[in-house]
Amino acid sequence: MIDLPTLCDAWRDERGDAGALLASVVGVLLLGVEEGVIVGVVLSLATLIWRPGRPCIAGIGRSPGTPVLVPLDFPFPGQ
Repeated sequence: MIDLPTLCDAWRDERGDAGALLASVVGVLLLGVEEGVIVGVVLSLATLIWRPGRPCIAGIGRSPGTPVLVPLDFPFPGQ
């Protein structure tokens, strides 16, 4: 059985995990239990290795006239 609420939560939160879950299910159906689980584990490890290599980096700068740091894409009043 496929747990659809878990799949939907994984898809909403992290699509890499949802892809590994779907690949594992398809692998179990097509290749067998052991091979399908191995496919899922390998894809999960691949996403764990890949994510830290692509960090989310936000540029920050000072808000005009204040010492506050804000994201550079922040809409300043009057601009």
